[in-house]
Amino acid sequence: MTGQEQLLSVLKTLLAQIEEFDENEQPKERAAATLRVEGELDKIQASIDGSTPGGAEQLKLMAIVRSAINTEQGEEEAQDWTYENLAKQHGYVTYAAKEYWDQVYSDGQYGESFDWFGAWDAPSQDGRSLAELVRPVLPKDSRILILGCGNSNMSALMYHEGWENIVNVDVSPPVIEQMQKRHAHLEKMTWKAMDASQMDFPSGHFDAIVEKGMFDALFTGTGSKVQPVIVEARRVLKSGGKVLSMSFDSDRIEKLFGLTPEGTELAPMGCSTAGVLTFKAGTAETERLGKKAGQYWVYDCTEP
Repeated sequence: MTGQEQLLSVLKTLLAQIEEFDENEQPKERAAATLRVEGELDKIQASIDGSTPGGAEQLKLMAIVRSAINTEQGEEEAQDWTYENLAKQHGYVTYAAKEYWDQVYSDGQYGESFDWFGAWDAPSQDGRSLAELVRPVLPKDSRILILGCGNSNMSALMYHEGWENIVNVDVSPPVIEQMQKRHAHLEKMTWKAMDASQMDFPSGHFDAIVEKGMFDALFTGTGSKVQPVIVEARRVLKSGGKVLSMSFDSDRIEKLFGLTPEGTELAPMGCSTAGVLTFKAGTAETERLGKKAGQYWVYDCTEP
């Protein structure tokens, strides 16, 4: 869990202490809880180093929470907490925002190729790699969609191992342009700049969908983009098709694939954990996440 995610978790817990009391039936208790939470926010804010990039983002997140509390108390007008308004009103851009990825890829902040975790053939602490978990469950003749491909070289390495029918999708045009040029020699592989919640593929088009960390990114901020992407991903996946999902979250099966998306008639997917891998200390992943080491889960789900 990153520092930003840790702070978000703490803030959600604090806000829940306010929501515990009904504003109409328990106004005094709610007001007292609000005062306590504001005191905790003061302590947290005093501990944040705003001179660092991470600290600056945390202060923006703090400002959003304070704005929400002020709105309830009538000190500010109510806001629509969309990604666009969060960026406009507070300068808060999360990993779920297209603007973030356009900027970092245009600026080359992630170099030529980067994996947040689980590089395809990099051994974990027990010697296993992501590739070893995927190879037995993904036939080479599968028509594959990779969601949120970024500038990872995973699909290129898969291509060289025999998975040639791959379509890579990312919301950021700059990274798609870069990857198209870098891997132009892989003639059977396709790269498309596309919002995963509004894809232009026919229904039931793919045998398998692979995503590594995309849903982790979408869960940042408001999380409002998660369900539309789930519904759209399942639309383009054929019956009996497979979703291979990699995540920091040990409960991702229930959050994404084990439940019926609200407002739909989709049946829960059949899911299992293909494996849990621990990435090593001193790698790019652990350094960026500020961790000595960490785990990620590989989920294997099947569309009914």
